[in-house]
Amino acid sequence: MTDRPPDTIELESAGTALFDFAVDRNDLAWLLARWPAEAAAQRSRIEYELQLLKTIAVGWSLSYYLEGKPCKQTLMEFYWQAVGAFANQLSTATALTIGPTVAPGEQKFDYFQVIKDRLRRYLAVMTGATGATGPEMVIGPEFARICDNADDPFTLLAGTKMFAYATARVGEYLKVCRLL
Repeated sequence: MTDRPPDTIELESAGTALFDFAVDRNDLAWLLARWPAEAAAQRSRIEYELQLLKTIAVGWSLSYYLEGKPCKQTLMEFYWQAVGAFANQLSTATALTIGPTVAPGEQKFDYFQVIKDRLRRYLAVMTGATGATGPEMVIGPEFARICDNADDPFTLLAGTKMFAYATARVGEYLKVCRLL
C-alpha cells in the first residue's frame, strides 16, 4: 500500500462507518445488562444519556486524534452530517409521535440541539479540568451530574467507561484506516 492521502470517497466511507458505530446500541445493551439493581439512577435516563455520550465521544475523538491531519475537517464533516441527518429523522419521528402542535412558549424537540448542548457541556468540563489524568476522568462525573445522579458510582463509572471505550475504538479504527 502507498502512503497516499485518503480520497473523499474513503473519508465518506469512514465517516459513515464511524456514525454506524456511534449509533450501534450493542455496547449500550451490554452495559445496561450489567446495570446493578442497587444503582440509584433510572435505566431509561442512563440509556438515553449513554447514547448521547457515545455519539459525542466519537465526534470528539475525530478532532482529538486527527489534530493537524489534512483529512480532519472532511472526515468530521461527513460524521457530523450523518449525525445531523439522523437527529433530524429522530426529531421528526418524535414530533409525529407526540403530535404536531407545541404548546405556547414551548419549542419542538430538536435532537441535534440536544447533542450540541451536551457537547458544549462536556467540552466545558474538559477545558476547565485541572489535574485530571484524562478526559474520561472528568466526563464520568459530568455524565453522572447530567443524569441527576452525581453521587452514584455506577452512573459515574458508566459514563467513564462509555467515553473511554468509544474514544479507544475510534483511535483503533483510524489506525486501521491508516488515517493516523
